[in-house]
Amino acid sequence: MAIPYAYELTEQVDDVDVTTWEAVCGPARNPYLGLGFLRAVERSFAREAKFWYAIFRDDAGQPVGCACFSRYLVDGALMAPQPIQRMLAVVRRAWPSFLKYSILLCGVPVSTCNNQLAIADGGDMERLAISLDALSLKLARESGCTLISFKEFPPEMSRRMDTLQGHGFLRARSLVAYSLAGEFGSFAGYQASRSKG
Repeated sequence: MAIPYAYELTEQVDDVDVTTWEAVCGPARNPYLGLGFLRAVERSFAREAKFWYAIFRDDAGQPVGCACFSRYLVDGALMAPQPIQRMLAVVRRAWPSFLKYSILLCGVPVSTCNNQLAIADGGDMERLAISLDALSLKLARESGCTLISFKEFPPEMSRRMDTLQGHGFLRARSLVAYSLAGEFGSFAGYQASRSKG
């Protein structure tokens, strides 16, 4: 059996080893892995979510992967039709947490149509899958999450993530509701394109 990669974990984006994070995430050209973007999300969701940032290293101490995890409270009632929401409001007078559950995301608590996991060239996906599984179970247990989701992987990356199925994860499709053209190489580039007025 493969040996898991070691990892270092921080709870704030400002404590992340910037040089290592950018060395692994830069080649992915995924603006949603940029520390500026992650900082904006962390600050925006400071009251509702908790965040962790992991850097995975091989036996020689070289970085082979980076991931952002978050814990978020999902209100299942918000997805129900209005008449049922009124009924649920009555139930919640006696049971305030009814249909609310905490979920651990490998990603951020907003839809980006992309993911917050980078794998360096030469990274062993089986070893990384063992590490991702162990770390996600640990974080879920410690933060009281009942579900774990690795989310929003494009097709090529999704195929690489198939190794997680060997650890009890199930593949699920999600419907795209909105999309933003990904013509920006970084979050800073996206910000610079927005009007200042």
